Amino acid sequence: MYAFQRDLSRLFQDFLGETPEQEPGEEVAWSPLVDVSEKPEAFVIRVEIPGVDKDKLDMSVEEGVFTIRGERPAEPKAEGERCLRAERPSGLFKRSINLPETADPANVSASYRNGVIEVKVGKRETAKARKVAITE
Repeated sequence: MYAFQRDLSRLFQDFLGETPEQEPGEEVAWSPLVDVSEKPEAFVIRVEIPGVDKDKLDMSVEEGVFTIRGERPAEPKAEGERCLRAERPSGLFKRSINLPETADPANVSASYRNGVIEVKVGKRETAKARKVAITE
C-alpha cells in the first residue's frame, strides 16, 4: 500500500510541477502541506509546519525552484507513558516547488505565524500588469 501511495504522490507532483521530495541518499520522513497562490505582485507559498522552530528552517530559491527543509522533533514521552496513536509526523522534511518563469528570486520575503510559514516571491517587472494610457 505504501508503494501505491508513493507512486500516486509522484504522479501528482509531476502534474503540479513539483520536484521529487527526496533526492538519492537523502532521508526524508514526511512532507508538510503546501498552498501556492498568485497575487498581482507576487507568488505566495504557505507551508504548514507547526512544532518546527523557525530558526532551524533552511529555505532557498535556486534555478526557479523554491525549497524548504527542516525537522520536526519527536514529542518526548513522560516516564510510564505509552503511545496509543501517533498521527503527527516527526523527523526531517523537504518540499520543493517549481516557480513560474515570471518569479523574481531576488525579491523573496518570509513570515512565520501560528505554525505556518508564508513566503512571498515577487514577480519580475516585465511580468507585472501595467496601465496603458490612451493618447490622442
